[in-house]
Amino acid sequence: LELQKSVSHCVFSPNGSFIVASVDHTCQIWDARTYGTISNLEGHTSSCDHFAFSTCGNHIASASSDHTCRIWSVANITSSRTADDPCKASVGHTHSQEVKSCSFSTDGRLFASTSSDSTIRIWDTSTGSCTQVWDEHTDDVWMC
Repeated sequence: LELQKSVSHCVFSPNGSFIVASVDHTCQIWDARTYGTISNLEGHTSSCDHFAFSTCGNHIASASSDHTCRIWSVANITSSRTADDPCKASVGHTHSQEVKSCSFSTDGRLFASTSSDSTIRIWDTSTGSCTQVWDEHTDDVWMC
């Protein structure tokens, strides 16, 4: 896989089938065996800086400088999609500043996001609602 652009973050799916990365302000998913592009993940309006797969591998979360994190269904991404047929996120979540990282709970029912707004937010993946905000930090929260 040869890229002519900068990559800010990449991650393998739990079963090793996919690679998802941010390339030049776009989110892309590749087949890890052939290195062919499977899809572009559209919805963010700025760079994606972090990705996480759910433990079961059915969902991808993305964290972006556009103040949102999004959840993507892997089934929607891989169902006869091409790089010219982008996948849209099923759920978008908002912070007041750029989102730095995201992580799923082991059972996949919750995910956490961190932000430059000095918060950690916990989200319910089925409803999309924020269930908890930790706002005691005094600076950026980089990783969860």
